[in-house]
Amino acid sequence: MPISSTGGLACDTVCIGGCFEPGSYFIVIEPSGPVGSVTCANGNYTVTLDCQPCIPCPECGPAGVAEGEPCPNDPDTFNGGCTAAGVFVSPIECGMEVCGTSWAVPQSSWYNVQDVDVYELVLAEHDSVVWRVHSNVAATISITEPLAGCAGEITWATSYYSAKCESLEVGVCLPPGTYWLKINAYSLPGYCEPYTARVDCYPCSAGCVECPLSGTAIPEGEPCPNYNDQYNSGCYSYPPSAVHVHCGDTICGSSYHHDLPDWDFYEVTITSRDTLTWCVTADFDVAASIMMAYTSCTSPVIYTQGTAPACVPLCLSICLDPGIYWLTVLPTNSADFGSPPACKEYVASVNCAPCPGGQTCIYPDLDFDPANDACGFNNVQLTCTDTICGEIVQGPVPDDDWYTFEIPAGTPCQRVLMNVYGNDTPGFFPFAQGLDPAIQLYAADCTTLVGQDNNGGFGNDALLTTTCLTPGWYHIRVAGVLNTVGPYVLSITCFPCACPPPCPYQSRDFEPANDACSTAPAEFICGDTLCGEILLGPTVDQDWYLFFVFGPNCQRITLDVFANGTPGYYGYLAGLDPVVELWDAACTTQIALDDNSGIANDSRLVSACLSPGQYMVRIAGVGGSTGPYVFSADCHDCPCNTNCPYPDIDIEPLNNTCTANNPLIACSDTACGEISQSIPGTPPDQDWYSVLVPSTGCYSLIIDVHANDDPAFTAFGGGLDPNIWLYAADCATILEFDYDSGIGSDARLTSGCLQSGLYNFMIESNVGTSGPYVITVTCQPCHCPCQFDCDASLPSEGEPCPNLFGPPFNEGCNSTPPTFSSISCGDQLCGTSWAMGGSRDTDWYEFTLTAPRRIQWRVRAEFPYEMSILHPVPDCSLMQSVAYATGFACQSKQIIRKCLPPGTYYLYVAPTVYNGYSCSDYQMRLSCGKCFVIHVVIHKDATGISLNWEPDDTEPVYYVHRSTRPDFEPSDQTVIGTTTEPFFRDDQALGDESERYFYVVTMYSPEVEIP
Repeated sequence: MPISSTGGLACDTVCIGGCFEPGSYFIVIEPSGPVGSVTCANGNYTVTLDCQPCIPCPECGPAGVAEGEPCPNDPDTFNGGCTAAGVFVSPIECGMEVCGTSWAVPQSSWYNVQDVDVYELVLAEHDSVVWRVHSNVAATISITEPLAGCAGEITWATSYYSAKCESLEVGVCLPPGTYWLKINAYSLPGYCEPYTARVDCYPCSAGCVECPLSGTAIPEGEPCPNYNDQYNSGCYSYPPSAVHVHCGDTICGSSYHHDLPDWDFYEVTITSRDTLTWCVTADFDVAASIMMAYTSCTSPVIYTQGTAPACVPLCLSICLDPGIYWLTVLPTNSADFGSPPACKEYVASVNCAPCPGGQTCIYPDLDFDPANDACGFNNVQLTCTDTICGEIVQGPVPDDDWYTFEIPAGTPCQRVLMNVYGNDTPGFFPFAQGLDPAIQLYAADCTTLVGQDNNGGFGNDALLTTTCLTPGWYHIRVAGVLNTVGPYVLSITCFPCACPPPCPYQSRDFEPANDACSTAPAEFICGDTLCGEILLGPTVDQDWYLFFVFGPNCQRITLDVFANGTPGYYGYLAGLDPVVELWDAACTTQIALDDNSGIANDSRLVSACLSPGQYMVRIAGVGGSTGPYVFSADCHDCPCNTNCPYPDIDIEPLNNTCTANNPLIACSDTACGEISQSIPGTPPDQDWYSVLVPSTGCYSLIIDVHANDDPAFTAFGGGLDPNIWLYAADCATILEFDYDSGIGSDARLTSGCLQSGLYNFMIESNVGTSGPYVITVTCQPCHCPCQFDCDASLPSEGEPCPNLFGPPFNEGCNSTPPTFSSISCGDQLCGTSWAMGGSRDTDWYEFTLTAPRRIQWRVRAEFPYEMSILHPVPDCSLMQSVAYATGFACQSKQIIRKCLPPGTYYLYVAPTVYNGYSCSDYQMRLSCGKCFVIHVVIHKDATGISLNWEPDDTEPVYYVHRSTRPDFEPSDQTVIGTTTEPFFRDDQALGDESERYFYVVTMYSPEVEIP
């Protein structure tokens, strides 16, 4: 009977081995090729024999004490710990060695009762307990502390999962008490597997944390370690979990830090306005926090947090309104837990007491309604460092509270922080009492707004940070947003700052006369440098200026606006993000615009060549920004001829629609055209052209529309903001589009790889602009796009393509509300997607599993794509990525999940690019199978062994593993064959009735084409 065998090709080196009992053995070497393939001339070989001691499995030493349990022993009333019949343990003492056995009893075809042996150790003083086990089968061991009445156990230390004959060891420093030393061995039914175990004790110093489980002290209740932590891990478990505690509780907890820290969450409810105090002392460096209890897990609100080193108490206190809160404990240093990591203790307490000052504000109430409802110098005067109370009250008109504020003359300039604590800031009296506050700071005239804020503080509370203020009088206004009312606390803090120097240039910003084009009195000339300011006020400020090109020459003007972004100029870092615009004399046609071509986000406008005449300039703030600026103008003569030097092929009105007679443009051509001003009651102008892709291969078209923003072309400054659309020869199928990928807001369209033939493109205006343009067309050779035919018998995704302007179809979490297509196990479908104009189509499919399933999702597409399985927790607000893959165009990809838990999942597929692919096909299939191959039927006959099992819908490759050991781990060395069918024939028959084979069938799914 062969004990071990192997084979190889000619010139291979092969090895064979095994662990053998004493005796005589034969080594057989024979050729495996056909008759005549080996002769004495080429049949040489060499052999080496190397003998080493076998890996020792447990042998009971002479000092070993027999466990004494029958084998098997179900139900286990010997030393099984807490059982339905009572508590059963075997006593053990420090220095004692035990020789025992483990067993298993089958309860069903898929479940065995495993023997758990529990030894009880009683310590009279602090000892470091080391528990060592050597088992003939895979096992885990642990040290726990039993709670009275079998109410649970505190796990002090546990081992990793071991392989057969490996030694296991765990250790931990323990205080006096009763402990259980446990062995979980994984035997097969019908076998009594031996093990040896030994416990040793060494004196150790007591930790800084002593947590007797008495009085109001309660155990955390979490096993330690708890690798798949779903116990009290807050939003790190699904659903979110926390241990409920009450004011006055003391918690005895344990923690662990291996690859991830053990984060413990406790939940407390307070029914009155209380100061919540959370104290933690730990045998490790610790972080703690008090935070809002939440279930959506999207935006945590932490009220207070802190850290402390090991053995140093950490206490956090904060005044909170009635509600539900989470208290957390988190280890911060993995080195505290040793190697291998051991569990360590902490003790925590939660206490509640009335907030200081009870239900009233503890600061002076200087809100003398209705005397301070209007701006004036009779209101209460505030200074830096003041903190006061006030209230926005309900009334027939909205309440305003005004205060005066002084930076005394002769003192440094100040940057002022004004906090208004209202409804959202915990720890202050107004918390949760309704007011959403706003604050405004005015100059002494009560009309010039210096600064304002309504949500810069905590939540929606207000925090105003001013620019550097010069000494003088100011007025503060506090009000409620959207007529909210309630108490508030106003706190003022000041920081000295360098007073801003005055602008060194003349100001012609004559407010408010220059707020409109028609009344602008300020003229500038080339070479001027001026000062101005976009003011913060009830209306949006804008500054208009006029200038002349006097002639006879034309001029190109450069306008610089130096503001927040340009160092060295007045206005640097003062807040203004400027935009500058050039208009005609009537202020009806915008000639040019710039908002960010200067340094940082400052503006630099370079105009086209301007004819003699009057022009207007407008300066404003982007996004409502305000602040000072420096404005300079520089002019240079230029030729007045602005005629386009290229052929004008814009034949109006013949090319206003797509026809077979549209002007034809070829690769490398440059041509001129113009989008005419719209006439009321008529359609806007559109210019259509045809372009011919050469027959010498596939090409990508690059079509530039040089218009208002490209100074290298004559259309520069002409006013047109162009769009461009590329269509197939049918004038209806959109292939690509672009709005502003060129210089400034000009358009540059880059198509995908196109087959030879005729295509059409259309140029139109964006937002009603008009003016000349120059077209340039470039053709770049490319690899012809891949194509495949989606099976016409399969159902369609059903979304229009491209769906540029229709309602959201299956955009998933990218639309509001989210939209999904449904898919079920076994479904196949054909879909379409696109990537054009910097946008792409994303398709989302939703499916639900009611039981654990093996998942195979296959995709093939005509475009480069990404595919992902996502799990909502519990909705689009938080997504967990289950799996992700990408594929090239026409490449098949699949995602396999060996065992996906029950729940709702999303399948997401989209192009990985944003341009170059018009409507393109993809095909997908979702298959669901079993997590594992179970119920393998084995039949032995005279010539071999047949294995049969149920087929799996995911069509995997089955790997058949065999061993003579019942507890073997499947590996590459145990594979005896593969098959794609749910059956296998093993032709190596058993030698005699004393020999047994054990089989394991695993599943593997390679990358394959969609059938």
